[in-house]
Amino acid sequence: MKEFEKYDIKVGVHIRRGDYKYWNNGKYYYEDEVYNDKIEQFSNLFKDKKILFILFSNEEITLKPKQNYIISKCDWYEDHYLLSLCDYIIGAPSTFTIWASFIGNVPLMHILSRDDKVDLNSFNVNVDMTPI
Repeated sequence: MKEFEKYDIKVGVHIRRGDYKYWNNGKYYYEDEVYNDKIEQFSNLFKDKKILFILFSNEEITLKPKQNYIISKCDWYEDHYLLSLCDYIIGAPSTFTIWASFIGNVPLMHILSRDDKVDLNSFNVNVDMTPI
């Protein structure tokens, strides 16, 4: 937790893979460059802040953002708790992110398309917002 305190903003990035490659014809399965793009866009919203991106996934993470980041290697329930402590959450639509957002009252942006633009209006705390 001390590491968290060094940063102005903590952003949980949920990289959902696994079954998402095939579920719904892979509609919400995104390659690393999509997540990198969203991280870069978010960073541009807060250029004067020190941001930490915490990466979570159900597969090995190969993403290497230019920004400060750590990769969680925790069990799913610890990841869920850590996500709920973040200031913002970004990820593909999933109940995992929805519940973390709800539990921690954390603004969430679901990536509905690789072309989605990240802005503060994209973030919401609303359990009913998922397209799943």
